[in-house]
Amino acid sequence: MEELNYIFVTLKRLSTILLFLGSFAVSDAQYLWDYGIQLGGANYLGDIGGVDQSRRDFIFDMRVGDTRYVAGAYIRRRISRSFNVKLSASYARIQGNDERTTDYAPRRARNLNFTNNIKELALQTEFTLYTDNDFGGRGLYNPNFRVYGTAGVAGFLHNPRGTYVGSDPDFQGMTADLRPLRTEGQAEEYKSWGISVPMGFGFYFTYNRKLRLGWEIGHRLTFTDYIDDISTVYATDAELDNDAMRIAFANQTTPEVIASSFPGEPSQIWNYDYPANYSPDSKRNPRGIEANSDGYVYMTLSAGLIIQKKSSSFKAKKRRYGWLKGKVKKKRKTRAKF
Repeated sequence: MEELNYIFVTLKRLSTILLFLGSFAVSDAQYLWDYGIQLGGANYLGDIGGVDQSRRDFIFDMRVGDTRYVAGAYIRRRISRSFNVKLSASYARIQGNDERTTDYAPRRARNLNFTNNIKELALQTEFTLYTDNDFGGRGLYNPNFRVYGTAGVAGFLHNPRGTYVGSDPDFQGMTADLRPLRTEGQAEEYKSWGISVPMGFGFYFTYNRKLRLGWEIGHRLTFTDYIDDISTVYATDAELDNDAMRIAFANQTTPEVIASSFPGEPSQIWNYDYPANYSPDSKRNPRGIEANSDGYVYMTLSAGLIIQKKSSSFKAKKRRYGWLKGKVKKKRKTRAKF
């Protein structure tokens, strides 16, 4: 599968980068490394969503029913007792559909939809918020429990796709990549890559200094408004070069959807050819809200193994107490000279 191949190929590069980062860290801590996999749910924050009002920021506009999957792998390096650095690669699917917004007419009348596969490479720091080295109070120091906050930087690739659900029978049910269509009349395609800022919190348990199980939730703040292919206003046919396919995917409203969304109003009220409220000097109807960038959310479970490498301090102690096994050489006595 494409997503698994991406994860495994990227994971091969993670250890090299973290080895470089680790060369600046403390050298006497035991169990510096762990690695593993992450599986969970992914959701999207953007122009499609909500239930009964226009777009809201953060998770308040998220539809839980649109949650899809995320899978990935990570490698983590301990820097100090309070800080870790984690490098991860992931593959996620997110989606949105105006059809599921039943109580807010402008969104429902827009009648757009998308899916997007996100390939992400993230570098994050983890800072300890709470730790319990004897979770459960059994006096066995097993398992170890740690709660952490996380923040970092990530790069991602994306490619929104849409399915046509409008009135044109020539395109009914067709699915297409939306970026090349430039559905808002852009002169150039928007970028297929972006930078995001991951931030969130999580926790993990460490069992027998070998197995590590965890949970994490993180919001990705991006700097693009085109993860869903929706951002500004409707383009005219001329701005879409009178291309039938571009026109179809740019505006998928239908008379039936308009009638159910705006009872008693003329169908032109949501047509891009007409300015809002039919006033010649007013702006054309919005297709999205350009002022807000899109984002996405991951919630994952992780399972990993600790690399049990003995530290330099452990080796030093072993040499110091080597006499217990009769391996310490006696010092040769010499007469002092003056």
